[in-house]
Amino acid sequence: MLRILGEEFSKIEIPVYVSGSSCPVYENLKRCGLFGEAESQFKIFPTVHDAVVFARTKATSNDQTFSVRL
Repeated sequence: MLRILGEEFSKIEIPVYVSGSSCPVYENLKRCGLFGEAESQFKIFPTVHDAVVFARTKATSNDQTFSVRL
């Protein structure tokens, strides 16, 4: 299911960031090959803050707007 989600978002150029996952979730994602490679479908971050900082940096370098909705 997650692999399909990643593929669909990748097709329309929407990145998927995962943050704050527990160790078992992290290990399952790793075992399934969903991240860890240069062209992974998912980017993993230890905290939400780290994911937001990365996304803002990436959006700024691509001259894109960035918004967060909670």
